Parts: sequence; C-alpha cells; structure tokens
Amino acid sequence: MVNLSLVALAIFAIAVMVVGIMEWIKGWWKKIPQWFPSVASPVFCLILGQVVAPLVLLGSLTWVWGIVLSLMGLAVTELCYQIIVQSIPQIVAGAVSKVSGTDATPPAPPKA
Repeated sequence: MVNLSLVALAIFAIAVMVVGIMEWIKGWWKKIPQWFPSVASPVFCLILGQVVAPLVLLGSLTWVWGIVLSLMGLAVTELCYQIIVQSIPQIVAGAVSKVSGTDATPPAPPKA
C-alpha cells in the first residue's frame, strides 16, 4: 500500500531540492542563459524523481512512479518557486533569532 503522506513529502522534497540547486547554480554561474532554468528544472526533477521513487515506493514499476513523482515535483516547483525562495530564508532567520535570543521583529513605532 502506498503511504500518501510519504509521497507528498517526497514531492515537496523534490521541489525544494530543485529550487535549491537552481538557486545555487544562479549564484555560481553569473551569466546564466535565460533558457537554462526552463530546461534544467525538468531535468533535475526527472533525475531526483528517479532517485527518490525507490526509496518511497517499494514495489514494481518504480520508474513509472519516478516519472509521476518527477512531474508532481515539477508542478510544485513551478507553482511555488517564489514561495520556497522567500519563505525558507525567513524560517531559517526566525530559528536563528530564537536560538540566539534576539527578536527578529522590528520594534513598534512610538505612539504620539
């Protein structure tokens, strides 16, 4: 039987990994061609889907499940790219501020 929560986690993990790889490439490759993200994102999703499918779905036809996970990961990547890029640094900054004991929220303006 397929564990749907594990499948959903795998799809989200593929999307986050692809976004992370793409952002790393953008930081490393300064003069990136404009077509590159459109080509690389599906390729990375297919590769990661084939890697993750055997770990998540034990059974026959893992390559088919790999393609399904890849396509779903690609859809989440395309729909949530900006959300992933903006929210993960905010989550990390909030966790760091809690650990360091500083408050990340700005102080309220004084009342007149």
